[in-house]
Amino acid sequence: MSPTDFTRRQVTGRGIPVPGNDIDTDRIIPARFLKAVTFEGMGEHAFEDARKQNPEHPFNSPAYQGASVLVVGQNFGCGS
Repeated sequence: MSPTDFTRRQVTGRGIPVPGNDIDTDRIIPARFLKAVTFEGMGEHAFEDARKQNPEHPFNSPAYQGASVLVVGQNFGCGS
């Protein structure tokens, strides 16, 4: 499916960039945090490994705190 096949709609909210393509689910939430029965509190671990490796990661920036829209590259959320 090409990007032109999607219906366009307006999304509003504060955006946060997630740099890179082919970001798989293990990078979004590392497996060691998936032992919880609920999703509560899981967001605080989003991109945790990348954030520790790169202090400049957008999720570490106060400028993006409270963002509700992810601005992502191609194939975001791929994998298991």
